[in-house]
Amino acid sequence: MRLLVQSVSQARVVIQDLIIDRCIGYGVLIYIWIHRDDTQDYKTIIDKFIVKLSSLKWLKSKEGRLDASLHTDNVEIMVISNFTLYAQNKKGSKMSFSDSASAEVAKPIYNYFVQSLRDAWLSVQTGEFGAMMEVSATTIGPINYVLDL
Repeated sequence: MRLLVQSVSQARVVIQDLIIDRCIGYGVLIYIWIHRDDTQDYKTIIDKFIVKLSSLKWLKSKEGRLDASLHTDNVEIMVISNFTLYAQNKKGSKMSFSDSASAEVAKPIYNYFVQSLRDAWLSVQTGEFGAMMEVSATTIGPINYVLDL
């Protein structure tokens, strides 16, 4: 699993097929992608990561330093599934998605990740797994992290 985490002042996802509009204020926008080999022991990996995520000092504090955690200032979270983030282009001009997990493998892992976040934080919004979405965000900094689980 790999996460792209952005610090945002706001984020919104519009799920076109379902006509759903979800948004957050100050917080983090997390794009999650799941590798085809991420099937073993994913619950333990996610559980450990949620504990770590709680303690990371990585957001901008009121003093302007990167030493605030997700538990500072009522941070909100938005999670978007994004299988294209494991894309490769070793040859030719076409992207390969062969390292991404299939939807059947990835969806339960995604759902467990989202539920684990919801168990730890009150405000977690999501896109819709496998749906075409329009995502917009105003990034802070920009502060972006790529985290491998």
